Amino acid sequence: MYAPQFPESGVEGVFSGDTKKRNETDCGIPKAAGCENGGQGEGHLTALPLLNVLKIRDFKEDIPNNLETVTPPIISDYQERHQLDKGDVSTCNVERSDKDHNTTDKRDESLNKVEIEAISTARTLTNGRDRYTESECQPAESVTVHSRAVCHKKESESSTKRLREETSCIENLDVGLESSDSIHAFPKPFIYCRLVSRFPKLSFIFTLSGHLTLLLVTIGLILGGYDLFPVYFENLPLILHRDSTRSHALAWRNKMVYEDSIYRWAIGGSRSTKQMCEVGDILEVIYEADNVLTKDVLKTISKFENSIFQIPSYQDKYCRLTGYNECEKPVSLLRLFDGTYAYIDNLFSDAEFGHIPFVISKALEHEETRELAELFLGKSANITEQSAQSSITRSMFVLCLPLSKEDNLEDFMPTIMKHEVENSVSSFSSDSLSICYISGLMFNWDVLRQALTDMKLAIGSFLFIYVFMILQTASIWIASWGLFSIISSFFFTNLVYRFVLGYNYFGFFHIISIFIILGIGADDIFVFYDTWRLAGGNEWPSLSHRLSACCMKASKSTFVTSLTTCVAFLVSALSPLLAVSTFGIFSGILIIINYISVIVFFPTVICTHQYIIEYIDGRFPCLSHNLKCQCRCLGRKNIETEQIQKFSEQNRVVKFLKDRYFSLIRLRTTRVLVPLVFLSVSLYFIYAVTLLVPDTQQTKIYRDNTNYGKGFSKHNSAFLRNTENDYAKVFLVWGMHGRDISSCDFKSYEYCSGEQVWDQNFNISSPDAQIAMYRLCQRLDSLTDYEVDQLKIRRHVVTGKPEISCFMTDLERFLKEEEKIYKETGVNVDFSLPLTRHKLEPLLEMYPTLFVESLPEDFDHWLEIGITLWLTNRYTYRLTEDYIHYNHLLGTQYVDGMTKNIAGYPRSFYGSRLKYMAVEINTTLKLYATGYSEGEPVYRAWEQFIQEEVKEMPESLKGAFEMTNSLWHWIRVQEALVDSAITGIIVGLCLALPILVIMTMNVVIGVLATITISLVTVCVVGIIPLAGWRLGVLESLNLCMVVGLSVDYVVHLAEAYTMSKANGRMKRVQDMLESMGLSVVSGAMTSFIAAIFMLFAEIQFLYQFGIFVICTIGLSFMYSIVGFTVFLALCGPQGNTGSLLVIGRYLKEGTKNIWKKLIKSNHGLYQINDSS
Repeated sequence: MYAPQFPESGVEGVFSGDTKKRNETDCGIPKAAGCENGGQGEGHLTALPLLNVLKIRDFKEDIPNNLETVTPPIISDYQERHQLDKGDVSTCNVERSDKDHNTTDKRDESLNKVEIEAISTARTLTNGRDRYTESECQPAESVTVHSRAVCHKKESESSTKRLREETSCIENLDVGLESSDSIHAFPKPFIYCRLVSRFPKLSFIFTLSGHLTLLLVTIGLILGGYDLFPVYFENLPLILHRDSTRSHALAWRNKMVYEDSIYRWAIGGSRSTKQMCEVGDILEVIYEADNVLTKDVLKTISKFENSIFQIPSYQDKYCRLTGYNECEKPVSLLRLFDGTYAYIDNLFSDAEFGHIPFVISKALEHEETRELAELFLGKSANITEQSAQSSITRSMFVLCLPLSKEDNLEDFMPTIMKHEVENSVSSFSSDSLSICYISGLMFNWDVLRQALTDMKLAIGSFLFIYVFMILQTASIWIASWGLFSIISSFFFTNLVYRFVLGYNYFGFFHIISIFIILGIGADDIFVFYDTWRLAGGNEWPSLSHRLSACCMKASKSTFVTSLTTCVAFLVSALSPLLAVSTFGIFSGILIIINYISVIVFFPTVICTHQYIIEYIDGRFPCLSHNLKCQCRCLGRKNIETEQIQKFSEQNRVVKFLKDRYFSLIRLRTTRVLVPLVFLSVSLYFIYAVTLLVPDTQQTKIYRDNTNYGKGFSKHNSAFLRNTENDYAKVFLVWGMHGRDISSCDFKSYEYCSGEQVWDQNFNISSPDAQIAMYRLCQRLDSLTDYEVDQLKIRRHVVTGKPEISCFMTDLERFLKEEEKIYKETGVNVDFSLPLTRHKLEPLLEMYPTLFVESLPEDFDHWLEIGITLWLTNRYTYRLTEDYIHYNHLLGTQYVDGMTKNIAGYPRSFYGSRLKYMAVEINTTLKLYATGYSEGEPVYRAWEQFIQEEVKEMPESLKGAFEMTNSLWHWIRVQEALVDSAITGIIVGLCLALPILVIMTMNVVIGVLATITISLVTVCVVGIIPLAGWRLGVLESLNLCMVVGLSVDYVVHLAEAYTMSKANGRMKRVQDMLESMGLSVVSGAMTSFIAAIFMLFAEIQFLYQFGIFVICTIGLSFMYSIVGFTVFLALCGPQGNTGSLLVIGRYLKEGTKNIWKKLIKSNHGLYQINDSS
């Protein structure tokens, strides 16, 4: 924006804010000879271009007619020479001798009234900037009636020299008059800026009331018991609700919930209710040493186990009982030495640990002890009969759910048990033995507490940013209300998030948004306030003009950064994962609301601050000035104006950037070496990007150096074998479809399983279906080694056979044994597959006491008769291995009119139908250590296998699907995360280019800025593999917003380069560094140091995100303030090069010329046609 500048040696305007170096004292009075005595020399010449302003505003009618009678002769001569109106010229009086003074006293008195009235009118035009009454603004006695700009002269100077200086003063006045008309170049201020500048206090109170109202609503809802922050830190809701892997897993988990279901029961022995406990939690204690298989270490482990085992509440309420009604000891290697397995061999009774290598080596040989030994030995274990070496082992305490409703395991574990465990860990840990522990219930309680603790780190970031803002703005008022607007934006965003959008989840990622908005919000404040202070270097007709210019420039610059950052976050909203999408939505809204708060609320803060400063200056004027000068109302400037005029000269950062740093940029060596260095660094990071692979681990909650971080890491990957629940099982399922979850609330973290959908076409009883199923079981039993390895099927430890539970194979074996028994007794039966009425009806007739009622003629589910006979162990209901393996895989249903009771067994039936069936396959895939790269090929192989097998089956079996309880879904989640990361980067960069081109209105600047952002993105992505990370949940989320976080500083500099009025690129670069360099440095510092506080968090999300932000901000700052600046100095546009307006005019003219040619050619064609 153009601002008129008055000459340095001439006269200052009323609205002067010129940053040029003047020869003046602190109180704004031009100093010359004789100013040593408070600005009162022996002789002085003053001039005031006050009437210039009056001319511009067309207030000439307010000037008295007697001005002509008091105009000094030299002014009259000047008017005659330049043919000016008498009222258009300010006076320039030369102080004469005492005799001359006496002749002008009356004229002085007359002009005093004129001057005071003119000054009052001019100050009204400044919109209240200088609020002084006539009584307050009496000119000092030593100042003549016409004096404003003083040209001091000594009385001893000759008259000729004095006349020359008088002429010089008038010439300077002439320049001021000529430049005054340019004030009309100022555009009309925005309505909002005019209102704020006219009513600063009212505007401030009104906007502040809006913020406070939102805060009071938030407090009221919390006090009223409303769940305004639905916190959920136990886990991340990374669920693909509409994915088939999820719906199939839900269907299998809820397989027992259907109408008229029949439960097949079995007699498992004489165990009491307490002995048949339901496991509520497992406490796992992990020990590490150079070698844990030594006598001393094993004795220490024994003492540790006893300290936990002897807890009274544990033994009375929560331990699992043995057959002798005694608490079962924890499962560990110690059971191989205390006689627990002495019934196998007496060598397993070695309480003094005298033969450790021999005992463990024999345990690995025996079938009953091998799995136990592998479960508690590390992967690096080396066991022989002479030596035993393992760096790790563990103990497992099984805790049962209590029988009494008054007892609560969820309360016991994180309180009493946790306290005892931590005491034992502290007592038995040493330099040679480290101990950690994990527990599901303890973890859930601790992670919530730790998340709330880590949230307090935001207080540290808050305090730092507050102090830094005070130092940067030099105002507690500005810093306090600026930070208040940031914090209030967070609560307003939450109200929109909860009530308008209806989301019901607040997790780890939402905590991260607090740190993000602190940095981004502070950056917006710095840009706005620095723009305001730099605008003070120009002259403005009114405060509203200055405020309007500041708002236009700052809001435009912050709008681009806010828009790109918001878009980067909202890209995450497209993710089907609740944890990721809600974070993107919440953060995107937060950026928008913070931006609106800054451009609406912060102008009122600035104007109110201006009002307070001027109020103090008006009440105590001489406190604000150098006491060596005389305090004059008309020539006085307030403290803030003085600071504004000298801001670019006084601020060390600005001075360094525009002088020394710019001098370095101008060097040819710099402009050659810097691009080469940045290009080399970028190429190295591009290579690092090729090393990036998906994460193979489940999402980590705690850092690796914490108890849970070490515990879960060791549990998942350090042992030869884990418990059965740690390995994935593949199920081939018939009889149901994927769960219908259309009724679920996808905006809530609460668990929703939907409704079961059954396959109405499923029927296994037909002969064709039975044969097809039997062939599938044979196919699985005859898999080649390659297929077993491809499908990752686990082999039995002893037999080496694939662990596959396909019921038709074992059912056939059982039926053959039955057939053999009957034939030995002389009964000729045929129990071969497929089972039909002809084969099994004689069986029912042989047991008339059991099967009292005959089945209907249309009954055709004869395979179910054979399955019931098999799993109930010939209706004796005694527990068998087949029952354990297959009962949960085969579900039966009561059929009205067909199903009958077995006599003597009220809960036993025959004549039922099979509701669902499944084949179970154990795999070598670990649930918590299988990533996308390893698991995805196996998932695809199983999908292909089931499709090929089902293709050959009858129609009643074509509805089959394969699934795992969670592994396939987790692999699909990882795939979705990778897709989100790639989409975030591509969309961010694709949107950055048009946004930057449009906002800067220059193609060259937009392209250079986009290239810089792309290089930053590549470097950030390359840091992930260099830091030893893989592409997991947090990494994918980070990559979604890397473009948004890296665009800020480049946009600020690009905008400043565009706004420069210079034509040459070097001058533009210097103006860019002067006007926006400080804001970039301040914004980078706040975001950088705010992220440092996250490095002290124990939650892995916060810690890793802190590193990510530090790297992103650091790289973005270096690539912008160094790389982008050098790029502009090297090939930045000059003049109108690359301007969209110029390109638009060129295209318009080109199009017009083409049309003209077309019209002309068509006109010639018409003439030819007419002549013909």
